[in-house]
Amino acid sequence: KSPRLYISSFIRALHVIELVDKNNINRVVVYTTKIGAFIPFVKIFRPRLEVFYCIYADPYKNPDFYKKHKYWYKRSIEQSKKVFSSSCYCADAYGNFTKNADPEVIYVGVDLDRFHEMDPVYARNRLTIPERPTVLFLARMEPEMGADNALEISKIILSKGLDINFIIAGAEGSLTDSIKESASKFDGRLMVKSNIPKDDLPYYYGASTICIAPTLGLHACMGVSIKEAMASGRPTIATDSGGIPEAIRNNIDGYVGPLKEGKIDNEYFSKKILEFLKDEEKIELFGKNSRKRCEDIFSVNATAEKYLKLFE
Repeated sequence: KSPRLYISSFIRALHVIELVDKNNINRVVVYTTKIGAFIPFVKIFRPRLEVFYCIYADPYKNPDFYKKHKYWYKRSIEQSKKVFSSSCYCADAYGNFTKNADPEVIYVGVDLDRFHEMDPVYARNRLTIPERPTVLFLARMEPEMGADNALEISKIILSKGLDINFIIAGAEGSLTDSIKESASKFDGRLMVKSNIPKDDLPYYYGASTICIAPTLGLHACMGVSIKEAMASGRPTIATDSGGIPEAIRNNIDGYVGPLKEGKIDNEYFSKKILEFLKDEEKIELFGKNSRKRCEDIFSVNATAEKYLKLFE
């Protein structure tokens, strides 16, 4: 059905086997769904090698491809020692291929020492951000991450004449230039920070009052930035895309709004932002709930323990 897929997978399997033999490796972990096509070849050559296979949400994003190669990926799954995913949402994708899988769910953990509750005044001073309530969007500046929606939401909020900061930050993408151009019209209240240094990341969460994640992509297993915001004690407004509702409990840690016919409801986000800005007690309560949730299930220690159990 696809000679290119099988030839490339065969060649990849030869590379893996070479590394396995050279370094006396007895365990291979595969972290990309599509690349898992090399597993049956590896198992032919090294049947005793332990293979652990992690499926993300690519089968939801490219269903036609995986339908076409369903039998082959079924073999990849069933020939693995154990399969796992980073959310229940992604783990359900295994059911598209076989009922003979019992996937483990291992959340991507957050470093709770690095991301923690911080005095916003201190964080804003460090980043030279004006001292006023701050809404933060932090993700790659691409449509699937909701960067264009974040811009539209900022326009709605800033049109109210509120004395706040609205920050759109993250890795540069196809929307960076247009967002920067729009920001120039808001007298410094809309700030665009691209490719921020890794060491500054915790301070952006610390400087924020609330965070937003208007994610559109169905392949969002569970955004890491959402958990970083939660670990920082900041409530988050997000969509119900992918595995996001597994992280944010609606009306407990933040708000989770439904996608409307596959589109983000900018008015919903704007309404919830305004609700938060008028209710400091709710901001504090949801922030504490968010931090506690990360301590309970999203710490790097909890993730490490689950990996140890998986490999044992």
